[in-house]
Amino acid sequence: MEQQYPDSVIIILGDFNKANLTRELPKNKQHITCPTRDRNILDHCYKTIKDAYRSIPRATLGLSDHCLVHLLPNYRQKLKSAKPVVRTVKRWTNEAELELQACFHCTDWSVFEAAATDLDELIDTVISYIIFCEDMCIPTRTYLKFNNDKPWFTAEIRQLRQAKEDAYRVGDKILYNQARNALNKEIRVAKRRYSEKLKNKFSANDPASVWNGMKQLTNYRTPAPNPVVDQQLADDLNVFYCRFERPNLTPHTHSDLHFTQTPTPPATPLLPPLKDPHLLTNETHSSRFSFSV
Repeated sequence: MEQQYPDSVIIILGDFNKANLTRELPKNKQHITCPTRDRNILDHCYKTIKDAYRSIPRATLGLSDHCLVHLLPNYRQKLKSAKPVVRTVKRWTNEAELELQACFHCTDWSVFEAAATDLDELIDTVISYIIFCEDMCIPTRTYLKFNNDKPWFTAEIRQLRQAKEDAYRVGDKILYNQARNALNKEIRVAKRRYSEKLKNKFSANDPASVWNGMKQLTNYRTPAPNPVVDQQLADDLNVFYCRFERPNLTPHTHSDLHFTQTPTPPATPLLPPLKDPHLLTNETHSSRFSFSV
């Protein structure tokens, strides 16, 4: 069965005494770590998931010489395993956009050009000023995002759910029924509104919106990139893109941050000027002879 369904969860229980199943099946892990008879661990529980349970000994059942074993799952809810994330979003309303445009319209942009010494300083100053105006004109809203929140889960649903919990603690059945009905009605409305939003994304001629909708439907998460430090790759890229530089200089690489002169080929030695043509002929014949040998 393990070979036919390798990804399935298989649990093996029994009294194995001195046997150890992990030697034959290395994928199965033993979860019982407490002694089951005196100081010996005779009862085993194997599972293909590592650290899935923790074992607690209990009193024996009847006249049995083995104690009972209580296996508690180590699973923690996603809501408890990770803390909520505090997020701040900007509310781009029509009034806020008009106020921001008026702020830019009243700005004397020539002041930045006169105060800047170079182009980089001018760009940094203008960008900082734009961010300042945006923070001043656009209102923001801060909220908590929990890990188990659905995309259709809104602040109104959270308030209705809290009202339902308060009514249950008070013990008022009429108020509890009203809060429950209001919560169920709001959940149906929120789901319908979210489904219409996704349909509009698919119907619109916008590939980016379609892809975002598909990721929300399938709960797709892009894996975090693992940067690979490759010094040789950086050196090769530097050499490739700087090959049009001056021929007597080589581009600096990742390891050598200075320019070095390219090795020039050795100059061909010139023959000394000879006055006797017979001597030149003899040396030429001798050089040909030595080369052929």
